[in-house]
Parts: sequence; structure tokens; C-alpha cells
Amino acid sequence: MQLTEPAVGERVTRVLELKEADNPRSAPLMCTLSATGQQDRLRHWDRVLGVAEHRTSVADGLVLRFRLDLELSHALTTLIHAELECCSFFVFQLSLDSHFMMLTVTAPGHGLDVVEQMFGRS
Repeated sequence: MQLTEPAVGERVTRVLELKEADNPRSAPLMCTLSATGQQDRLRHWDRVLGVAEHRTSVADGLVLRFRLDLELSHALTTLIHAELECCSFFVFQLSLDSHFMMLTVTAPGHGLDVVEQMFGRS
């Protein structure tokens, strides 16, 4: 693989997609966390989601826009990893450009309602 520098003025977007190896369409709609674990996780998500600048609905989910920030990107990837451990039906895609991070969260086969319950809050 050879990496090349982008041309001057060219916008560069990098995409990181984290998802379970199994087909998420067949993943059951369930969370393996305890009630206390779920409440703790929701508090962590609320802190991160509170700084989202914009939310847009897409098929089966949401796109959330955040300012590009190293600490925030670390918090997002840490939460995404933890979420995939307990809720394998979610699919996350994190795109970065020179100014913003776009987090797409979908629940294929389960729909927008499921995603909005967890990620539509601010």
C-alpha cells in the first residue's frame, strides 16, 4: 500500500467502520448489560451526544456531526467499542475530515426508532 499526500485544497475524509463480523440484520434486538450498566452507559453517551452540533435522520438510523476533537474522537471510539460488546445490532460508521466527525449509527432490520431512543437525545 502506498500513501499519497492530498493535493492542495483537496478535502480528505477518512472512514472507520466498526461492526460485528456477523450480519447485523440477524442480530437480536437486545442489550446484555444489567439495568445499572445500561444507566451508566446512557450517562456516558449523554455526555458525548450533548456536544453533537447536528443530527440528521437516515434510513435505519441517524448521522450526528461533531467538531473534530482528539479527546472526543477517543471517547466516541471507546463508547462504540463498548456498545458493540453488548448491542451487536448497531452499526457505527465514524467519518473524519479536517473540521468535523460524522457518526452514523444504524440498526439494520430494527429501524430508526431503536436508534433514536438511544442516540436521538441531547
